[in-house]
Amino acid sequence: MSIYRRAARIRCRAAFISDVHLGTDRTRKDKLARFLNRLDCQRLYLVGDILDFEYWLLKGRADWRDGDTAVLDALLHALHRGISVVYLPGNHDEHWRPLLAQGLKCLDLEALADHYPKLHIPAPLWAARDFLRAIPMQGTTLHTLKHGQRLLVVHGDAFESSHQAYSRNMPGKLGEWVYKYMAKRSRRQRKRNEGVTYRLQRWVQHLWYNLFYGFRNKLMRTVAARGLQGVVCGHLHMPDLRLMRLGGQTVIYANDGDWTTSATALVETRKGNLKVVSSSGRTLYRLRPPRPGS
Repeated sequence: MSIYRRAARIRCRAAFISDVHLGTDRTRKDKLARFLNRLDCQRLYLVGDILDFEYWLLKGRADWRDGDTAVLDALLHALHRGISVVYLPGNHDEHWRPLLAQGLKCLDLEALADHYPKLHIPAPLWAARDFLRAIPMQGTTLHTLKHGQRLLVVHGDAFESSHQAYSRNMPGKLGEWVYKYMAKRSRRQRKRNEGVTYRLQRWVQHLWYNLFYGFRNKLMRTVAARGLQGVVCGHLHMPDLRLMRLGGQTVIYANDGDWTTSATALVETRKGNLKVVSSSGRTLYRLRPPRPGS
């Protein structure tokens, strides 16, 4: 019997994952494959940076291994089980965005290869191209919770617009160097969620993106202006789930984390609540969204 069948299912209405970076040596592939095989939901959102085209082009090829193929197989199995999958590009797979602008509506690897002839697509991924066309792709989308709250789903890199300005000055350069150094250290730790370096990395990420860049506030203003009740994003590699007040309005901020360090996902439970869960399904953060009109 498969080890996946023995493990308890992770049952929910919807799940959100991002920042997987397949085709690199950064991904916690075994954990993600197990998570996907245990997932029992109606809809799975892939919220950007699932494939790392930026790395592939920089290195001249993808670092694609058996673990990457296991994740791909788990994703295809989710499709076979009837889970509706939606793909949203991020900044490391932004090469989809020009094709989206030209009218592409699904994961069409042949269109991608025609547009980027220097992009080497790994053989297992290419072999699955006909199945992957069944996955719709959007720049952003909306997810409606069980009780009617509407959430913007977006990778989030567009809200990091001040990055270059901060990186040009000395504090910005120092902050970026510290963050990258600790991110590299934390990836080397076996017990990453327990390590001191990991906790320090999370603190620097919080300070760097939310204090210097105002990342969360930019997202919240966009959500409020559109009359939505919250946002789900990735990009920061930092799981988070909270209610924020903005001009008398209570807004949900949810970041699903990543699969290079934290190995976390965001799920909407069958009761319409939100949780950030670990790869084993353990609840890390929990939130009961305010009902519309409450």
